[in-house]
Amino acid sequence: MRIGLLAGSGHIPSQVLQGLLAHNHDVFPIMLGRASPVLEKSISIPIDRPGRLFSYLRRHHIKHVILVGSLERPLIRDLRPDLYGLRILPRIARALRQGDDALLREVASILENEGVSCLSVLDMVPELSLEAGHWGVLSARHLEDIEKGFQALAVTSSLDMGQGCVVRDGILLAMEAIEGTDQMLKNICALPPQRSRRDPQGSRSGVLVKAPKIQQDMRFDIPTIGPQTIKLTAEAGLAGIAVVAKNFLLASPENSMQLLRDHKMFLLSKEIF
Repeated sequence: MRIGLLAGSGHIPSQVLQGLLAHNHDVFPIMLGRASPVLEKSISIPIDRPGRLFSYLRRHHIKHVILVGSLERPLIRDLRPDLYGLRILPRIARALRQGDDALLREVASILENEGVSCLSVLDMVPELSLEAGHWGVLSARHLEDIEKGFQALAVTSSLDMGQGCVVRDGILLAMEAIEGTDQMLKNICALPPQRSRRDPQGSRSGVLVKAPKIQQDMRFDIPTIGPQTIKLTAEAGLAGIAVVAKNFLLASPENSMQLLRDHKMFLLSKEIF
């Protein structure tokens, strides 16, 4: 299958590229805007030049794309759209005001209007996720914190907030917002021990919980954990991470699992849908 890989920043795009190639797909990497690191044999197209993107897709007979990696939300005043971009700018502006989910749905609709379907990484490179299971040791206290975390994310799901939260000893310490998971964890690391409820003796407690939003389109903005998130989770003194089975991406799987073992933290991949 010919697939256009619409790549944002981060290390996941390169792993998705390698996974697609391993599955014998013909992949055309397209860097969006100033995304980095740059993928091998890729081209770069500014996000405000959709006409150029569709010309490239038509020229190479590409009917399927995958959107992966992080993208900064543009400010409307900073855009310098081409003619196609000017036509769709009102739709994009309306979607931007409604939140990330609405924006991604609008992008998918625009692509589909041009005969291009959006695929999910989870379907095309399933080895970048995990089935239900757990790695490491969990206690009853951990399970209670995990349950509270999933409940909190279910409540905030309709508000188009982030996909993560931190719970320690039954207390909701943080909810992810526009800053992202890693910055949320850095904020916890910066708190004094009495505020973060961290054990002064260094014993690990609490969990990072990540989950997609209810009825989220799993072609876009898939919850992701990787080495950096695991390192920050360890630095925050947390005992482990809980995710939704087959509904998240695990960046650098071997490295990530080794880091969990090194820090004596658990990973729970839980069936909840």
